Amino acid sequence: MIDIPWTEKNLIIAGHYGSGKTELALNLAFAHAGEGITLVDLDIVNPFFRANELRADLEREGVRVLAPTFANTTVDVPSLPPDILSIFVDTRRAILDVGGDHAGARALGQYRRHIEKAGYAFWIVANARRPLTRSADAIAQMVREIQRTSGLTVTGLVNATNLGDETTAAIISEGLTMTAEAARGLDIPVIASAGLPLFAGAFTHYIPIERYLRPSY
Repeated sequence: MIDIPWTEKNLIIAGHYGSGKTELALNLAFAHAGEGITLVDLDIVNPFFRANELRADLEREGVRVLAPTFANTTVDVPSLPPDILSIFVDTRRAILDVGGDHAGARALGQYRRHIEKAGYAFWIVANARRPLTRSADAIAQMVREIQRTSGLTVTGLVNATNLGDETTAAIISEGLTMTAEAARGLDIPVIASAGLPLFAGAFTHYIPIERYLRPSY
């Protein structure tokens, strides 16, 4: 079990492309599958590395999966599933995987009233080795833009700084320093660092991530 505090009805996980947000959402869904979890793929623009790709495996473990109508097809039409509102009334907790761009935040904002009423935690995943989040200021700016567009309050940051198989503990640590600086400026906590399991012993608060999504080539 991943020992990271999350007690709210809904957990929103957002971040830019390549941040590692979907891998984090998948790992949490699998880890908490026995509790009754719904995973909502709300990344309505990005056609690659979708949580919906693992639908069969997730459902086999007891995770309910909701995804845009055209997810994992060649049709690039943002379309949200009509039954998404069910996550706000059933007893299951839900993890929402959301794109960190304007379109993703706007899609999330459609459900602001329902999310606020049900209760939520909102984590932004930052990879300091990606072009749009290479500084504390850039990370903070991303958070502010997502909050402004969605109308929801970000409650914590997750440092997922990595370079794939070339990741080292030093790279994660550098990203943590940058993420912590952004968090201080925003007056929110750093929830944890997240990455390959082999680095778990190097950090106090760490979420070991199994890689489920890989390029198909």
